[in-house]
Amino acid sequence: MTKVLTSGPYYYVFLDGDSKPHVVDKQKRCNCERENCPAVKAVYEYLKNGGQRAIEARSLPEKCPICGEAIIPDHQLDGAYTKEPGWKCEKGGKHHFYQAKTAQIKANFAKNPWLFKPNPETGYPGILRSELLTAEECAEARRREFMATGYNPAA
Repeated sequence: MTKVLTSGPYYYVFLDGDSKPHVVDKQKRCNCERENCPAVKAVYEYLKNGGQRAIEARSLPEKCPICGEAIIPDHQLDGAYTKEPGWKCEKGGKHHFYQAKTAQIKANFAKNPWLFKPNPETGYPGILRSELLTAEECAEARRREFMATGYNPAA
């Protein structure tokens, strides 16, 4: 017996004999990647018979932003905090998902240079990301200070 459940923007379809559910999105794509997957037809029948519709999801890109190939939903890559749906590229797999995500994070960082924004009410000046030092930069600054003052931490 086939069973269809909704959770968020997806339909979870338990087909006879399958231990794991098929996950079908609103674009009629199944995570099993089979052509003409019976889970897609099961969702169609479920909705035709008055079943509950899944909520609208944040949209997946139409094509891979890295190479332009088709994408496949991958729910293991769904964003836990961003709630953005995960996907993999037919050509580049998860690697292209991570490349696109990295580019998105870099763009967001470029738009907002503040680690802590200034607060005019309290006079707090804020901290820019560019003002932070790496561990190597801190070590070099300490070394210069030690040389200038004659301090030897090993003594």
